[in-house]
Amino acid sequence: MAGKASAATGPPLRDGHTELPGTTPGSVEVLDALIEASPVLWRNQALLSAADWEVASPAQVARLLQRLASARVKLPKWLARTLAAAGHVLPDQPSQAIEDEVRLLSELNRDASKDQSPVTAVHCVETARRLTELAACGRLSAEIARSAAGRLEAAGMMEDACRLALAAWPSAPQALRHVRAHLRGFAADFPAVRVRVAGLSTTRPFAEALFPAFASHGHRIDATEADFATVISELLQPARSIDALMVLLDPISVLETSWAGGAAEAEQARTSRFAQLVDGIESHCRSSSVPLILNTLPCLTEPEMGYVDASDPSGSAATIRRFNGMLCDLAARYKKLRIVDADFAMASIAPRDRFDRRLWFYGRIAYSSHANEALARAFTSARLADKVAPSIKVVALDFDNTLWGGVYGDDGVEKLDCGDEPPGNAFKAVQNECLRLKAQGKILVAMSKNNPDAISVFGRHPGMLLRADDFTATAINWEPKPDNLRRLAGELNLGLDSIMFLDDSPHERDAMRRMCPEVYVPEVPADTSERALWLRSLQRTWTTGITAEDAARAKMYAAEREAHALREKASSYEDYLAQLAQVLELEVLGHATLPRVAQLHQRTNQFNLTTRRFDEADLAAFLAQPETARVYLARVRDRFGDHGITVAAVVRLAGAGASIESFVMSCRVIARSIETAFLGAVIEDLMSLGVDTVTADYLPTPKNRIVEDFYPSHGFQSCSTAGDGATWIWRKATSQVPHSNFVNVKWSRP
Repeated sequence: MAGKASAATGPPLRDGHTELPGTTPGSVEVLDALIEASPVLWRNQALLSAADWEVASPAQVARLLQRLASARVKLPKWLARTLAAAGHVLPDQPSQAIEDEVRLLSELNRDASKDQSPVTAVHCVETARRLTELAACGRLSAEIARSAAGRLEAAGMMEDACRLALAAWPSAPQALRHVRAHLRGFAADFPAVRVRVAGLSTTRPFAEALFPAFASHGHRIDATEADFATVISELLQPARSIDALMVLLDPISVLETSWAGGAAEAEQARTSRFAQLVDGIESHCRSSSVPLILNTLPCLTEPEMGYVDASDPSGSAATIRRFNGMLCDLAARYKKLRIVDADFAMASIAPRDRFDRRLWFYGRIAYSSHANEALARAFTSARLADKVAPSIKVVALDFDNTLWGGVYGDDGVEKLDCGDEPPGNAFKAVQNECLRLKAQGKILVAMSKNNPDAISVFGRHPGMLLRADDFTATAINWEPKPDNLRRLAGELNLGLDSIMFLDDSPHERDAMRRMCPEVYVPEVPADTSERALWLRSLQRTWTTGITAEDAARAKMYAAEREAHALREKASSYEDYLAQLAQVLELEVLGHATLPRVAQLHQRTNQFNLTTRRFDEADLAAFLAQPETARVYLARVRDRFGDHGITVAAVVRLAGAGASIESFVMSCRVIARSIETAFLGAVIEDLMSLGVDTVTADYLPTPKNRIVEDFYPSHGFQSCSTAGDGATWIWRKATSQVPHSNFVNVKWSRP
């Protein structure tokens, strides 16, 4: 479809042009004049961009391109973008001449119509898919996203339009205007999340922005709004049957006070309001199992106390800092409370543009539309942090022009850029961010097309922060990187969807996306000065808390690789297990171990019998009901080191019966008889509590097929089946307790 002009019919104008609805001959003449002067004007981007190219005919666009070509002027990228966004089809050119997003939009303009041939329709769907992929990794500009969504909507390709608009929404919310009427139908089959929204001001714009925010993550939100300014009652008496309570706080409402009584009285009024809010939040966290999400107060741009606003207790800056500190203290104490940093969430919005005083005075709406959208995205990410995409466990790193400047094979060690002076300081900053990720539990692997001795650079170049032993695994050769990454994932026993690939080369990134679509491949900034802070912004790498296992993960995987080497040398599998000298230390869940057990439930996919994603709030509820629920966990040690807490199970108790609600184990210790020893120890403990039958479910997923025979292979009998799933039962009277001769079981009792 070539845009508005291509579909128009009307009285012919001179030179074969057609008058368009809503245009005049004068506007066509203006375009003709610009086209004729384009060889001279092409450097003036502002002038040519200001023209309304949507009303241009295909003949006019062809004439424009002809005039530029005759003057030996290459089609500027900005003009190609403008023409494609206006609905025109660009001529085929070398791939480097036109950006991917512009070329794809041009193809969409050509193929998207309601009267497509089957071949054209298939190609159009593929083009839409590729544009959506670009949007998902931040490579689709707002201009192209808006135009592409509109083109798909006009062609009746509603699902494709919705998918693209939602993928582009964080950077191009305007793209949604083409599909808003279709979004609810598109998201109807998404998993539902029930949310209650409350605030001190009008929350309707924020609640409305939550729908596309959740839909962009593949979830459908069912949001209800509390009555105006009823936050305290919502905190003290939270609604039942909801998945989260979201409280939108704003500095205008929180700081609003009368100065008639002077500064001391104003401060006292605010202190009382703070105390009421904090007490309500704490009461909710103590008495309710519903997760609570709220935001810090963003900074204001107009000080109340002038030069001393940040230091005087009555100043708005000092007050906001004090209140935010109270919120963060509460979040450190209560795991079901999650805090959204409002200033970070709205970082791309100038502070003055975050508020609209007209909206405030007319409707008590505290935030501007852009600010509400940004906050909605942040609240959504906070709610779905553990549910949307697998967390990143591995960071695969390229070398040349990624971790250092230059090419090792061409420049040698001495000429590589990395150090305290530019341009090497930008690369050193990236290495420091990689070490930060490692400290937070990420595994670093080297992934470089280079001679194998390139790893020696980290010990030979004085500016390097990384060292060779910071990499748990390496693939330094001339083989395709997707092949290398698949091999390393197998060695580490990790899924590809837990790996992030960083490479400065667009060709390597595209190859990885095509060959290993499960791998997370973000778009690395071309400007090296932006990369360090950009790494911090990648939400897939964010942590909701760091456990002891996170801090020691690199050592644990190194120990696992040593165990793997032992297995290769052992004369038999039994000999290998015997030489490992494994110790399994069990205990029941406590407050100190709750974060790690929740992490296991959130992150484990392979050895996970039911994939029930119990979070900290769920586990805390089990902890508070020892008569009806028992949560077991165990640490594993062997001759090569301590693997930390690697296995856990949630068991429901009902008289002489028990049911295993979850059974999860880290992939690091799979196939080492740990699971057998743990199951046996759990059953023995249950028998000591008077249990004589234990039921257990297996709920299949695409990733947990390795455990589909786990229960029958350990003495459980079939109880029932439903679809691909099954329920199994162990009876004290007829079944033996599972036991392993290769694991020394110990209990750590309180």
